[in-house]
Amino acid sequence: MKLQWENTLLKLSDPIKKAILKLNKTSLHMVLIVDAQKRLLGTLTDGDVRRAFLKGIKLDEPVSKIMCNQPTTMRYTESREAIFKVMKENGYSGIPIVDEDNKVCDLVSLYGVNNQNNQKIPVLLLAGGFGRRLHPLTASCPKPMLKIGGVPILERIIKRFSDNGFKDIYVSVHYHADQIKDYFEDGSSLGVNIKYIDEQVPLGTAGSLSLLPTNIGENIIVMNGDILTSVNLKALLEFHQASNAYATMTLREHIYTNPFGVVNFDKDRLISIKEKPVISNFVSAGIYIINNQAINSLNKNEYTDMPNFLMSIVDKGHEVKTFPIHERWLDVGRQSDFQLAQEEYQL
Repeated sequence: MKLQWENTLLKLSDPIKKAILKLNKTSLHMVLIVDAQKRLLGTLTDGDVRRAFLKGIKLDEPVSKIMCNQPTTMRYTESREAIFKVMKENGYSGIPIVDEDNKVCDLVSLYGVNNQNNQKIPVLLLAGGFGRRLHPLTASCPKPMLKIGGVPILERIIKRFSDNGFKDIYVSVHYHADQIKDYFEDGSSLGVNIKYIDEQVPLGTAGSLSLLPTNIGENIIVMNGDILTSVNLKALLEFHQASNAYATMTLREHIYTNPFGVVNFDKDRLISIKEKPVISNFVSAGIYIINNQAINSLNKNEYTDMPNFLMSIVDKGHEVKTFPIHERWLDVGRQSDFQLAQEEYQL
């Protein structure tokens, strides 16, 4: 049987998408690029992949294009205590262990050592909207309670947070709130502790934050109640905590093919014609981590949308970081996406 670190090994020519698969399959959060003799050539982390994604680098390109080719290593003769000391002093999440010929012997990671239980970080799920784009399905049922593959969307979301160690869940409710409360009750059936935030009037995608208890802690994860995703929640949290930002918003690449030839001209003179150009933009993926200091700036019970809230943070001179998602992600907000989700979860 292979040791776990051996499952992280890649060749220089392997595509980035293969590295993503390995990062998602192991708990080490790093892959090692080696030659045929297993000599270390470079390392690649989840953060490296996401930064490359923002730069427009495609997932079919080789790992050699984005890897760190001068990684910090330690010898196999060093004690575990010495290795962990170096990692903690320098903020490293992992260090490859090599022999005198630079052949990989091990990969020591802080993951699984101090991150077993995620945490007392609370989660707020936004489930109070009317879901008008899914009418008539939502005429008598709140959108988060619509079933995908026989299971309510909100149940799938809560189960995933629970599986990742997040147990303190707040759910903001308004439209058909009783259906949500009666179904989940206190959350114990899913292994979580659910508390409800009742919006007497709709408060937008950020306004319900103002109704949270003042003692929730330093940060809270906020997520729309209609998103199905396999995003690496631990990597997202680590990114935010390392950044010291007031907020982090997730991004998703949206690719659109213009069905027409786009004409570039100067006055009445033709310059060029680009047939059916592909347009790529990053859009909000509906998952955020918000610092308690930012939450305290909200006026209680005041309608606030998340874009305006985040921009108000920026306008005050505080940082809002962005975290791109390369994992599976689907916003079940339109009829076409709802049908797509049904097909995916029946596979």
